[in-house]
Amino acid sequence: MFLSWCVLNGLVGKFHSARLLPQLRARAVTPGDYFIKVCDEKLTDEDLSDEGNAFAAAYFGFETGEYLGDYERVLCQHTPSLYHVDDTWENFDKLAPIIHEQFLAWKANR
Repeated sequence: MFLSWCVLNGLVGKFHSARLLPQLRARAVTPGDYFIKVCDEKLTDEDLSDEGNAFAAAYFGFETGEYLGDYERVLCQHTPSLYHVDDTWENFDKLAPIIHEQFLAWKANR
């Protein structure tokens, strides 16, 4: 869901400018399906812009970032683990405002 938020908010690398992007914007493909089909389930620095990579390093980083904590707090209240969260636009819409708030806070503190 993080990648889809980045893509939809202009923090994407050039690779994402054509393939499946219209389907993502139209919500014809889920955030997880987009990630699987476009990135082969691997998020690399080529997937994001310079600003996107800097934000990802601060917020998405597994050891120091807050993304997984936000993800679990928002989406895992009724699931056994983060791996059981449904890949839906409804769940994306629950998490997206939190990511956006974190992005604004990160930008303000740069």
